[in-house]
Amino acid sequence: MAEKKSLKPSEHNLTQRPDYVSAIGMVALETVDLEIRLAGLFAAIVGLSSRVAQAIYFSPKAEQARMDILRNAANAAYHVSPSRTGNQAKQKRDALLKVETLLKRSEKVIRKRHRVVHDDWNISEKEKTVTRRPVGGELERPRTPVPISDLSDIIKQLRELIDDVYDLSKEFKERPPHMVSLRSEPRE
Repeated sequence: MAEKKSLKPSEHNLTQRPDYVSAIGMVALETVDLEIRLAGLFAAIVGLSSRVAQAIYFSPKAEQARMDILRNAANAAYHVSPSRTGNQAKQKRDALLKVETLLKRSEKVIRKRHRVVHDDWNISEKEKTVTRRPVGGELERPRTPVPISDLSDIIKQLRELIDDVYDLSKEFKERPPHMVSLRSEPRE
């Protein structure tokens, strides 16, 4: 039987599982990319340069505050009275729904990111599986086994969301929802 390597106090035991370390790092990196894309969406909504939009969007240090800025900007730009009809009103309603859908997805995946980054990760001595436990005021929280596929799923969700936010930003830049469409379309 091979002798177990003794880790130094400063060496995390997850270093024995580089696949997990890599996946946890990718969750953090992809989240940053998502935030940059959300800043780009903010730029498209309010009609600012990327540089100025990022300066505003990244001023709050909490991601929820940043998303609230984006949500409020979208509401200010695209909200229309329920009594309004016509193509432009429909465009704005559709735009607002798209932004809100992306924001809800973003909030959900960023909550998952928080758990990944802030939980206490370990390797179970008995089962030799990777586990995590939420860190907080409760000292006796149970450890939960985490298959690598859970982290891969979060990475996949982040990447799909990044692409979707990029696509919507591009759509809004090419054809802003608040502009009157010049296409020949039948009246409602």
